[in-house]
Amino acid sequence: MAQKMFLKKSSIKSKNLDNLKGLSIEKLLEVNPEDLNLVLQKEKIKWRIDVKKYDPKLINVHRQTKMQQETKLSSLPSWAFRRTKYNYYYIDKNGKLAKKESTSMPTRFDWRDMGNVLTSVKNQGTCGACTAFATTAAIEAQYRIQNYNNSQNVIDLSEASLFFTAGCKCNIGYSLTGCMEGAKKEGICLEYNYPYQPIDQVAHMSEGSNRIVKIENYWLTRDVRLMKRWIIENGPIVAGFDRYSDFELFWSCSYETDVYTHTILGEKIDGHAVCVVGYDDSKKAWICKNSWGTNTAHPSGYFYMGYNECNINDFMLLPVNVYDKITCDVISYNPADLRVKKETDYWILTDGRSRMEMFDTVEDALNGLRVAKRHTRHCFVGRGNKRKNREKFILSYWDGNSGLPSESLTKTDINTYNPKNVSVQYSAEKGYWEVIEKEKNHSSIMFSKETIKQTLFVADNMADALAMLAVVEKHTKSCYIGRDNKRSNRNDFIMHYFE
Repeated sequence: MAQKMFLKKSSIKSKNLDNLKGLSIEKLLEVNPEDLNLVLQKEKIKWRIDVKKYDPKLINVHRQTKMQQETKLSSLPSWAFRRTKYNYYYIDKNGKLAKKESTSMPTRFDWRDMGNVLTSVKNQGTCGACTAFATTAAIEAQYRIQNYNNSQNVIDLSEASLFFTAGCKCNIGYSLTGCMEGAKKEGICLEYNYPYQPIDQVAHMSEGSNRIVKIENYWLTRDVRLMKRWIIENGPIVAGFDRYSDFELFWSCSYETDVYTHTILGEKIDGHAVCVVGYDDSKKAWICKNSWGTNTAHPSGYFYMGYNECNINDFMLLPVNVYDKITCDVISYNPADLRVKKETDYWILTDGRSRMEMFDTVEDALNGLRVAKRHTRHCFVGRGNKRKNREKFILSYWDGNSGLPSESLTKTDINTYNPKNVSVQYSAEKGYWEVIEKEKNHSSIMFSKETIKQTLFVADNMADALAMLAVVEKHTKSCYIGRDNKRSNRNDFIMHYFE
């Protein structure tokens, strides 16, 4: 077998970065790691290859790792980026969360020591929603870390919204990557919007809010060193492991300072997921936040699990860039500038800058003008959705009081509703959210049940649905102008407002 030919230092120095990026992974594996370090140093990259531990076989593992790399080095394999310096969190003398640089990784790190970062330990009960609890715990912590010195940093997210919106069942559970995808695409509402109950249910929320928390992305890795680096430099991460019957004994009967290691007594039951908040090299263990509440053996609700016990090192996930999703879109205007203008075969309402509404007839347009003059803002919920029939999922309304009195209108269609009975639910069959009004049906003196009286609006996602609900709850009438027109694209010519 032919021996691999390494590039010489003289030749590597003459190679620019673009040429190096163009090499295939197989060719990069033929480059001497010391030579690669010269290029990294030349480009002022902080990451270096650990020459002593260099092993081309690592590429087979790291191909399964999603991680952020320097943009201009995005073609290099991840094994080429082992840091020689670590920039990790600590609490400074003023009690604030800060970062410091070190040439070595701490031998112990625990986010419980970092002030108000971790939310309280919760209890999933008899429902197999552990992945939702673990994911939510990590995202809550990431949000608090990003907003540590902000009074708005304390959030409590709804595990139920993450779990049941995906149509999951308690006896089946949910994958960790599925949870991350849900947090990325749909987002998670606040706990008060959707309190958790450990029973199968259709996702249903009874309180409105504009606030949904989402993540931009997530990374996963099987590399233990990278897991630790993520924890100290980014925040808590999420992991799953095989659960054996001896873990039940450990959880109920051990000391909290003990480290769980699987014994031959344990029979495999299923899988379990936890939020990993730190590690301790002296114990050779991860520090895990569980979702089984607290007990005498584990009064804090946390436990230690040995490195790679029960395949916990198989992969861990890091939520990346947690942010608030606000769905309301507002156009402010001066009501004195409003006018009605004729265009081809329809009429428009404009303030001279924006075409604010379209109408089928001049009568509808003048009615719209009378309503719009009472306000100062034209508002939308859901205008950013990507559906082809997006108009169906957009709620427009008028806000801000201009001080002008209301005028009587003709050709106005009104739906009345009780705002106390309005809520939001997800229809997995239809694939969208609905703002509904429920009513109680009394089948007897002792028993009553709720049924849907009417569907008021439909929403593209959870954030839009809750933002719609927040508007609907403030009123008792949903009003329309021009809903009786006969155009095929009639939704374009209907003006909506609340009273």
